[in-house]
Amino acid sequence: MAKQITDTKAMETINNEARAIDSAPTTSDVVEFAADAAANIAAVFGTNDYQLERIARQFVQSAEYLLRYKAEDVTAQHAKVIEAEQAVLDNRAMAETTLARSQTLLEAKQCEERDLALFRKAMISAYEGVTGKAYEALPVKKAAPRAETPAERLARLKRA
Repeated sequence: MAKQITDTKAMETINNEARAIDSAPTTSDVVEFAADAAANIAAVFGTNDYQLERIARQFVQSAEYLLRYKAEDVTAQHAKVIEAEQAVLDNRAMAETTLARSQTLLEAKQCEERDLALFRKAMISAYEGVTGKAYEALPVKKAAPRAETPAERLARLKRA
């Protein structure tokens, strides 16, 4: 019976690679890490409870602002993809190249939108962690209506 030889170096390499794959960070790990970082920043610079809450709220509002405009950007890019698809159907020059480029940009912008959604989730988690209460968006402030429009003001000045 032949003696079986085991390559221990190869086995260690395989085991280490398997462990590395299993320990890859997940989306929830990243969100938790970002939430902890934001909570630490708010805690360091939040001198009192009011300031702490304002800093944490500002993080969430910044994430919402970025996400809102990225969503508009994705919608606009999606319209460009539809337009490029129509150009391909119409057999226009360079339409396939334009379509490919538009689809690539759409995919990139959708990835950015997903990242910003995770950023918002992390900032809300940080807000709730440092304040101890659920995040609620502030009501939208509306400007007081003007007494007279610029056209009315011009007409009044001409009469005078």
